[in-house]
Amino acid sequence: MPMKCYELMTVRFNLVTGINKFASCAAIFIVCIAYSSIGGLKAVLWSDAMQAIIMIGSVIVVIAVGANEIGGFGVVFDRAKAGGRLDVWNFDIDPRTRHTFWTGIIAAYFSWIPLFAGAQAQIQRYLAVPTVEKAKQCLFFNLLGLLAVVSLCCLAGLVIYAKYYDCDPASVNGVTSTDQLLPLFVMDVMGTYTCLPGLMVAGLTCGSLSSVSSALNALPAIICEDYIKTYKPDISDVKLGYLAKLISAGGGVISFALIFVIALIGNVLPFASLLHGTFLGPVCALFSLGMFFPFANSLGSILGAICSLALTLFIGIGSIVEGNAEKLSNQKLDLRTDGCYINETINSTIASPYLHNSETSLRFNTDWKEIEYDALHNLLGMSYLWLPAITVVSAIVLGLVFSMLLNMWKKSPPVKAKFMTPIIVSMWVKILGEKKVSEWIDFHDEDEREKDRKISIANGISYGATLSEAKTENETCKQNGTKKLE
Repeated sequence: MPMKCYELMTVRFNLVTGINKFASCAAIFIVCIAYSSIGGLKAVLWSDAMQAIIMIGSVIVVIAVGANEIGGFGVVFDRAKAGGRLDVWNFDIDPRTRHTFWTGIIAAYFSWIPLFAGAQAQIQRYLAVPTVEKAKQCLFFNLLGLLAVVSLCCLAGLVIYAKYYDCDPASVNGVTSTDQLLPLFVMDVMGTYTCLPGLMVAGLTCGSLSSVSSALNALPAIICEDYIKTYKPDISDVKLGYLAKLISAGGGVISFALIFVIALIGNVLPFASLLHGTFLGPVCALFSLGMFFPFANSLGSILGAICSLALTLFIGIGSIVEGNAEKLSNQKLDLRTDGCYINETINSTIASPYLHNSETSLRFNTDWKEIEYDALHNLLGMSYLWLPAITVVSAIVLGLVFSMLLNMWKKSPPVKAKFMTPIIVSMWVKILGEKKVSEWIDFHDEDEREKDRKISIANGISYGATLSEAKTENETCKQNGTKKLE
C-alpha cells in the first residue's frame, strides 16, 4: 500500500506538478482514510470503478497522442524492434535471466495467484457478492480488464521508448529515475495540449487512491472478524463499526510512515515482488495444503511456511542489497544517446555500443553469462519474478515434508470430506484407493443438513422446499397461538 503510493505519487507526480513528494502522499492518504473509513466497502468499490475508467482513459490518451506525435504506430514498432524491445520469444531457462518467456508465463502465474487467492482485499470482494457464480463472473470480467490494462501499459512503454530511442533521458541525467519517463513524456509531447497533462495527473492519482483505499478497507475487516469478535463476541455492531473506522485510520497513518522507509530502498519493483512473495505466498500455500492434501497437518504447514518465509527473505533482501551495490549482473538492454544535444565527449562516454539503428536483441544480451560467479551470487542473482514461485512451491513442499514427519510421530485425525475440494478428493481416491484415502479423509462424518438433503432428494422433495414448508408451518402455528409438536 505505501509502496504503490510512493511509486506513483512521488517519482512521477512530483515531476509533473512540482509538489513535494511526501506532501502529495499525505494528501492521498488523508482522502483515502476519509472515504474508506466512512463509506466502507461500498464506497471503495464504487470509487475503484470510477478510478479504473479514468486510469484507462488517461493511458489511451497518452498512447494515441504520443504515437501521433512520433509518426504513427508503424514507427513505434519499427523502433522497438530495432532496439530489441519486441523479442518476447526468449526461451532461456537460466533463472537468473530477468525477463524470458518462462518468467512471463510460469513466474507470472505464481505472482498473480497469491494476489487473487491469498489477499484479504480480494477475498473480501468475493464475499461481497451473493453467490459463487457471481464471484466467478466478477473474476472473468477482472481478467478482461487486467488484460486490457497490462496491454495498454506495455504499448505506452513502447511509445515512450520510440520517442527517446536515440536519446535516453536517464543516461544524460534528464530524469533522476526511470520511473519519471512517463511524466517527462507527457510534458514533452502533451504539454502544449490543454487539459491533457492534468488528465495524466488524474490517472496517477486514481492509481494511488485505488491501491490505498482497498488495503485500508480490508485491514479493519480482517482484524474485526478474526480478532476482536473472537475475543469479544458480545460486542455491539455500533462499537464494532467505530473500532473498524479507528483501525482504518490507524493503518493509514502507519502506512504513510512506511513511505519514508521505502524512499530509501531505490528500485521498488523487485521490492514489490519480494513483499508479494514473502507475505502472500505462504498464505496461498497454506490454503493449497488444506484444499489439496488431506495428510497435511496444521503444525507441519506452519513450519513449512516459516521456512519458506525465511528462504524468500534471504534471497530477496540479499538481491536488493547486492543490486544496490551494483554487484549483480547487468542485464539491461543497450540505450542510445547519439541523438542527444550534448557535447561529443559526454556522448562518446555514455553512448551505447549499438548505435545508428543497429538491431539488438534480448537473447544476445548475454555478456554477463561469460563471467564466473559463486553459488551464493547465482542464488541472489535469480530473477525477482521467481520469488513468489519459490515461496509458494517451497512452502507446499516443506509443509508436506514436515507434516509427514509429524504424522510418523502422531497421526493427525482424518479431515472431513466437506472441507476439501471435491475433484481433489476424487483424484486421491483414484490414485490411492478409497480404503487408503479413508485413513486421511472422513467420508462418514456428515452434518445433519447433508443427511436431510439426501433424505429429501430420495423422497423427491427439494431440500429448499422442505425448509420453506417447515418455516411456513411454524409461522402459521405462531399466528394461531399454538406450538408445533416436534
